[in-house]
Amino acid sequence: MRSRWSILFASVLPALLVLLLASAARAGELYENPNFGFKLRPPKGWAQMPQQSSEEWQVVKYLSDKTYFWTDKAGGWTFEFKPELTVVAFVTEVTRQKAEVEKKKEDGKDSITILLRNPYKDYLDYLKRTYSGGGYYVSEEKDLELEGVPVHVYEIKVEKLARGGPKRIVTWLYKQPEVEFAVQIEVFEDSYPKVKALMEDAFKSFRLIPRTGGGLPGATTGEKLVLEDTSKLTPKQREERRRGSERKAQEKALKTVPEGWDTFRTKRFLVLYHTDEKFARRIAGQAESLFAWLEATFPFVGPEEYVRCPVLRICKDSDEYNAYWTGGISFSFGERAPEVVAYNDQSGFQTGWAVERLNQELCDFWFHERDAQLAAAMPNWLVSGLLQTLGNARCDKTTGKMEFRADEWGRDEVRQIVRSGAALRPRELIRQTSDDFAGKSGDQYMNSTWQSGAWVFYLTAGAGAKDAKTKELLSSYIRNLKQVVTDREALDRAGDKTTPEAPKTEEEEEAQFKARSTLWRQRQKELLDETYERTFRSWSDKQWDAIEQAYFKTLGGK
Repeated sequence: MRSRWSILFASVLPALLVLLLASAARAGELYENPNFGFKLRPPKGWAQMPQQSSEEWQVVKYLSDKTYFWTDKAGGWTFEFKPELTVVAFVTEVTRQKAEVEKKKEDGKDSITILLRNPYKDYLDYLKRTYSGGGYYVSEEKDLELEGVPVHVYEIKVEKLARGGPKRIVTWLYKQPEVEFAVQIEVFEDSYPKVKALMEDAFKSFRLIPRTGGGLPGATTGEKLVLEDTSKLTPKQREERRRGSERKAQEKALKTVPEGWDTFRTKRFLVLYHTDEKFARRIAGQAESLFAWLEATFPFVGPEEYVRCPVLRICKDSDEYNAYWTGGISFSFGERAPEVVAYNDQSGFQTGWAVERLNQELCDFWFHERDAQLAAAMPNWLVSGLLQTLGNARCDKTTGKMEFRADEWGRDEVRQIVRSGAALRPRELIRQTSDDFAGKSGDQYMNSTWQSGAWVFYLTAGAGAKDAKTKELLSSYIRNLKQVVTDREALDRAGDKTTPEAPKTEEEEEAQFKARSTLWRQRQKELLDETYERTFRSWSDKQWDAIEQAYFKTLGGK
């Protein structure tokens, strides 16, 4: 009998060892959250992602170390995707979107205090409001029990307009009286069989632990957001508030730095990076140089305003960058969160799209910090042109100064537009309203975009920057735009202050909406026309003709 058991044990043991080792190989390091009271073991090799600074209910996120591929049979395109694991907490006593609003008047100033509650009704509401990959439907539901905890399982298929291809989302919803946890994993549909075992190991590893971290932080955002009309404050008062929000953002970012990330500081940035330090410091140098160029080029824009030092987050690659932005709801009240995000796209610093996108984010951030009113009033041609021009600028490693390169792709597009006879003269381009700029098709919009980039590049870094007549033209236009906005604001304050009566029917609501839209279009045109008049009132048609001829000559036509 003993020998039979020995033989049986000897034959079964290797199989058991294989199963145990396979399970261990699939499991990663244990994640514990004492605030919410749970622990989870993600798949081995999956990296923990940073969380958006405004996201309080998306507790943790992991990204697979393996890339999976899907090929569209109709078009032949191949897409890639790394599976994502996300844990979201729902505090059950707060099951609907709610905001407690308190209006105050202190020291003669009006302010509004908002205490935000958990914005999601339940998991399906979270999915509906955060999933941007396309149309989806719940294909299967079932109930389980894990270590005495009731679990509701959702299998969701994403087939229409899916980001990169059809997906499957599997979610285990662990139900407790005070808080429910949704553990969600998203994969390509045809990759699901390959990662199913990994997913089930992660789901089954979920366990509740005592909450020792100070209670549930998911019931509210954890702080009150105080809104006030900062335009009525002095620049010094605005600086105090901005320094406070800057400090909070940096403290929060440092507390939530995932394992494997490093940090350093520069003059204007707190840098969090998950790439090699050499690349991170070059990106930081790029950001510093861009801010310096903006300050030197547009010193008249909000000269007394404090520009907060943003958190500069540099992801490992595009997968990590995309995972950072997917899911979650960002609340933006008043001033924008002081954070910009970049990544190493492995396509070279000089030509990389990631650096181009970073430049554009920094430009947009800087103008809104220095003068949000001016930034909002900038016409499409100016915004689009600046973003294209700065997107292709790079910091010289030796001098530390910005060097501007023409967008060769854009220049080719503009040349085609010129040859076709559809090119706008600059004097026509800069009087376009947003409707004119967009046109009636995507091609018309892109034509306006490419031409705006070529014109602004000409004025800031091209031949026009050396011409006595045009080298200060962009600055002059922006100054005049600001003055027109200021004058019109003063007229509005002195005008009729009556508030229109609230609509009582759908017809009245629609009529009021149309009236506001018509008024906005009218005011936009008036703003453009008046800024144009102040900037070019001394220009003759002959002078315009000469400048436009010189401009088109640089494009190789007209």
